[in-house]
Amino acid sequence: MTIVAPMKAGKSTIINAIIGESILPERDDAMTTLPTEVIFKRDITEPSLLLPDLCLHTLTTIQREIQQFLKTNASMSDEELYKILGNNQHAVNAARSIDKETCPKLFPQIHGRKDIEQTLRFINDLIRLHIYLLQSKKMKQDSLTVSLENFRKSIPRLEVLHLPMSNQRNDNESLGTLVIVDNPGPNESRASLELNEIVTNELSKATLILVVINYTQMNTEAAEKIREQINDVRDRKGDKDCLYALINKVDQRRTDTVNKKDLQRSIEATYDIHSDKRIFEVKAVHALASRKFAREYAQLHDENRQVRVEDMLTAEDFAREVYGGLFDDRIEQGLNLEELLTGAPKLWKSSGFEEFLRNAFEDLVKIASTKCIRSAVGLCEVAYAELKGYITLRLKALKVDAENLRQEIVDLENDLHELSAVKGTQNEVLKKAKTTLNNVVELVLTDCKRETQKSFDTENPVWLSPDKWAEYIKQKRSESITAASTLNSVATTVRLGATALAMASVISENLSLFFSSFAVACVAAKVSVEASEKVKTIENNDDEICFHNIDAANEFIEAVKVMVYELCKSMVVTVGTKVNKEAKNVNDNLCDFLRKCTSGIFTRANKRLNARFEIQTAAFKQFDMNVEESKQEFVVPKSKYRSWTSLWLLELESDEIIPNANQSVSRKKLKAQCEELIKRNIHNIETQIKQNFSTDLTKTFEDHFEKLEAYFQMYQSSINASLHDKTLNKEEMIVFKEKLENLLVELENGQNDLRQTFLPNDVTC
Repeated sequence: MTIVAPMKAGKSTIINAIIGESILPERDDAMTTLPTEVIFKRDITEPSLLLPDLCLHTLTTIQREIQQFLKTNASMSDEELYKILGNNQHAVNAARSIDKETCPKLFPQIHGRKDIEQTLRFINDLIRLHIYLLQSKKMKQDSLTVSLENFRKSIPRLEVLHLPMSNQRNDNESLGTLVIVDNPGPNESRASLELNEIVTNELSKATLILVVINYTQMNTEAAEKIREQINDVRDRKGDKDCLYALINKVDQRRTDTVNKKDLQRSIEATYDIHSDKRIFEVKAVHALASRKFAREYAQLHDENRQVRVEDMLTAEDFAREVYGGLFDDRIEQGLNLEELLTGAPKLWKSSGFEEFLRNAFEDLVKIASTKCIRSAVGLCEVAYAELKGYITLRLKALKVDAENLRQEIVDLENDLHELSAVKGTQNEVLKKAKTTLNNVVELVLTDCKRETQKSFDTENPVWLSPDKWAEYIKQKRSESITAASTLNSVATTVRLGATALAMASVISENLSLFFSSFAVACVAAKVSVEASEKVKTIENNDDEICFHNIDAANEFIEAVKVMVYELCKSMVVTVGTKVNKEAKNVNDNLCDFLRKCTSGIFTRANKRLNARFEIQTAAFKQFDMNVEESKQEFVVPKSKYRSWTSLWLLELESDEIIPNANQSVSRKKLKAQCEELIKRNIHNIETQIKQNFSTDLTKTFEDHFEKLEAYFQMYQSSINASLHDKTLNKEEMIVFKEKLENLLVELENGQNDLRQTFLPNDVTC
């Protein structure tokens, strides 16, 4: 299960409440920048943070490169560093700790709650530093030796003790191993396009997706971005029922606000959730306080101590949640342990967590356990079939003389040589399949390029010729004033400059880059200035978009970068839809051809083995669990086609469009950069798709021959062993035969028991 939320929604508090202690770092500002796996285990005594090799290497390299940057720029003032790091004091503190070598040390394993919390806090700030420095252009992308892309393969893993999911000590232990992935919200992931892809990858792998909604901040831009990201993943997974929603901080609801039923209807419509059993109202702070208090009391009680409220570290925090506004009065009177113990289960129940955990985790167990059981039973079935085939052959070979056994070994060796010869002659077929698929990819991308280019041709008002631009701006100015007043009344206190909003409106209308009008207006708000200041428009210079300061110009460029990136992402979706179907057909056709060109070898071998050893078709089921009993020849299963998902895209390099001294940006350079970026990304997409499909087709080709070679080699090995059986005397032969027959019976019984126990309603697995 993976969990995602906008900043300040209480995501870390929710996970800590499930864990039962505060171990994931929390702060008022954005905290999580890197996905982290939280694994619940019953066989550990203390939590551990594990940094796999690739993850640790990437983190330590980023730290070393940041340290080198800080030493190279030792003369940089605190004010300049503060500005570069987005006015983020936590990032500044982390930078100084790296520079002074007082930051936490990174090891493959870190133990203990406090050290883990400190390390996770540092890791997230480290990634944040990396992103800030790259965006500021103080560090160059091509000078770095590692990429955030590594975190797509390897992320931190936090192992925590599985505690009862309620305050009852006899909690059900049938949950298995629960894994929750803590993801950064869009506030962080949008800052780095690589990081955004990593989050999307984690969402795609999850059995269930849990979105946390802040009751006090529901209709925000960040919440909208999460909704779009989740819907994109659900569409790709083809699973609309994988989403659960937690509405947190409902303890701040007042009687004059929206009621529970209306709120649920709103969430159902917003997130396309068609069941109120997948939407839960919770109070994470109450749940965490209750869990921590109950856990500490249980630990002290188990130590055979006479527990006093004064000895409990969690008592005051818990009491604060229990008594609310009466807390100060209760402190003066003195806290009563019995009263707190009575209040613990009540506070837990009122938190809404019990209902959430029961429903969501039961569904998770049903889905995940069914998949795991079927997979495990399938592997066992294959093992049973292989072992039964091997034993059957040994039994049959006892009746065959040594000369025929030696001849079969020679015949099998000849089959292997012939198979190798066929493989060598069919490499051209593999090349032809790759060429066919490459032609399809090129054709689809040509169409995509043609459609994308329309965003930058002369019909697009953004790139109008200079003599038409002034007239267009005048037309948009009145619309800008209306839009600004609407935006001001609905969403922001920032007043919009006419030029910025006009540009945002143009981009929104003509590029269609997955931005709502409101969202683009928000981007415009960030790059605009107060209306009281003098507005500099494009009328001052036919080729320039003029801004009031360098920061506004740079932020506008960043907005364009993101929007062009989204346009390129849409190309990936389009190409995927059109190419995947054709790719599957090419893969299947290759499989069919390989089966036909090798069928003669195996038909002959099958007849020979049946004639010499009277082997039934059951011995061949190890390759295809769905082979019908009536089939009399070996069938190689088709390789399953693996469709590719998201691809890495390139970001816009803005070095060539740095604002000049007049805080303006050249339209011609901006257009050229956008066109060049799309051209490079199309090339990048084409290269990656061709590489992926080439790898898949090669694997299909190699797998076909490897499986068939393994089949012949297995029989060779078995018959060689049968030659040794011929050295047994008569009495030993009788005992050996009896053991083999008994083993076959045991295997058959075991296989039947396996099916009846784990898949009682299935005819086959």
